[in-house]
Amino acid sequence: MRHISFIFFVTIIFVASIFFRIGLLVAAQKPNVILIITDDLGNTGLSSWGSSFYETPHIDALAKSGVLFKNFYSASCLCSPARASLMTGKYPQRVGITEYIESTRKTGPHSHETTLPQTEITLGEAFKKNGYQTGYIGKWHLGAEAGGWPKDHGFDWAMASCEHGMPGSYFFPYK
Repeated sequence: MRHISFIFFVTIIFVASIFFRIGLLVAAQKPNVILIITDDLGNTGLSSWGSSFYETPHIDALAKSGVLFKNFYSASCLCSPARASLMTGKYPQRVGITEYIESTRKTGPHSHETTLPQTEITLGEAFKKNGYQTGYIGKWHLGAEAGGWPKDHGFDWAMASCEHGMPGSYFFPYK
């Protein structure tokens, strides 16, 4: 009887150690995150959302293997405040971006920020802090001056953003 108890105990310890190691391996694997932000995209603009007019096969493939946010409400109808809210998780007025950030316009007083403050923690910074490599492609619209670029807010690299938040061209080399 003691022999059977010993074998049972050793088997339980062995199985528990296997599950523990599997748990460590699963915990170490971080999912890839791709966040696609668009302007003026309705809920019928993608074939993965039921559009029979638009064909979006690559986005559909991502949608099948990922998570879709189908019930997201923008904090603003304007680009810059909406993006500031999404990047920080705060209402636009909390970060001081309540209007569209125009290019490098320097005329007249501004009652709002023209660059996302450095003190704000963005998605880029949060992901980077947790060991992710981060990148930003396309329209930024959260800073018209130095210190307000994607690289200043936790993104390792950025492509196609110029001083007014959009690419100078939508064709390579995006100048």
